[in-house]
Amino acid sequence: MFSQRPLAQLVRSYPILRHVDIYDRQSFIRAYILDNVIICIFMYVLLYTALWYANKVIKRIKKSNEDLSAILKENQMKLDDLITLKKKKAEYEEIIVKAKGTQKVTVEQLESEMKKLSTELLAATYKMNELEKVVEKCERTQRCCILSTDVGIREIENGEEDEATGEPFGRIKILEPSFPPPMPPEPPPRKYGIFASRPFSGQTPTIAVAAQNKIGFK
Repeated sequence: MFSQRPLAQLVRSYPILRHVDIYDRQSFIRAYILDNVIICIFMYVLLYTALWYANKVIKRIKKSNEDLSAILKENQMKLDDLITLKKKKAEYEEIIVKAKGTQKVTVEQLESEMKKLSTELLAATYKMNELEKVVEKCERTQRCCILSTDVGIREIENGEEDEATGEPFGRIKILEPSFPPPMPPEPPPRKYGIFASRPFSGQTPTIAVAAQNKIGFK
């Protein structure tokens, strides 16, 4: 490389070399070539830097777009699920409304059936009570018949035994009432009574005994 002084001397001696003087800013090589080359290099560096940054930004944007697309797909799937859920909800509500209607009808039918069954049950209970009363009456009559037949048989047997033993009224007992009578007993009316007076001192006692036995008989 030439230093500045010898190059300046050469330029002074040869004026045509002024166009190739690299130290002169107004020379041709500086004004149109070197400065432009530096500017071009700087522009290239700047361009490549801008391209690198743009590429980096594009990659980031692409990544964010991919993330957004994934989120969009997920949201779309959620939206589809939500739409299907809404449809199923509408169908479920329709089914619930229909089920409520059928349930109401069945409840009314069951209530009517229960009322019918309750009336039938009341009628059946009334009939059962009537049947129980009839059965009780039949049992009572049957018991009375059995008791009467037993009593008749016993009386017949006792009569036969009494006839055999010679005591027709030996086993018959007259029972008095356990409660006291409300009024004192009045003497029975005497239609055919024989009133005997007190016997004399000289009369025999056999006649008085016979007279006492005849008092009070009708």
